[in-house]
Amino acid sequence: MAISTFPDELESKAGSLFEGPCPITRNDLISEIWKEFLHTDIDELVYLYKERSLVLGRIVTFEQNQQTYQGIAKDISDTGQLLVQLENQEEIWLNSGEISLKQWDL
Repeated sequence: MAISTFPDELESKAGSLFEGPCPITRNDLISEIWKEFLHTDIDELVYLYKERSLVLGRIVTFEQNQQTYQGIAKDISDTGQLLVQLENQEEIWLNSGEISLKQWDL
């Protein structure tokens, strides 16, 4: 079922990829995306991930041992760790947890 209009709060942000009915099902789309992942070299995937990251180069905050830290997200390792350079220039690799971006705009 196609939506011809969006709610007012989404009208300036949302859009449709197709005019009229969608020519592909969600399952077919997911299948095609997975095929691309499976046939793309891991180094290329990591490169693309970093290039499109919304976090790298931004100020992030996180908590560790009940203390709040702030720094710049510098890198993402091949295993998904986030390198953060703290305000005192110390670099720390985060293995897991939650970060917050100071601001979202580019």
